[in-house]
Amino acid sequence: MPSGDYLFAKLHPPGGLYRYKGDCNNNNPFDAHGWRIGKVYFLVKWQIPEGFSKKTSMLDATFLVNGQERPVDINFFRYLERIE
Repeated sequence: MPSGDYLFAKLHPPGGLYRYKGDCNNNNPFDAHGWRIGKVYFLVKWQIPEGFSKKTSMLDATFLVNGQERPVDINFFRYLERIE
């Protein structure tokens, strides 16, 4: 049976656009990494986190941020809203 990360990745396939909304208080906890509130980012791919075994059930999402690929944990999606 697939893990929650793999099921979540199926609901959010690569190629989607996501707006960064920051946290509930409109703070920007990831400002140093190029994330800006209100800006739209492209989901490039899902991958196993660096340094983990290929057998792990964990996945990281990779977004294009200021021309660079940035991997983020699945929990980061609480700061994003999907653009349909």
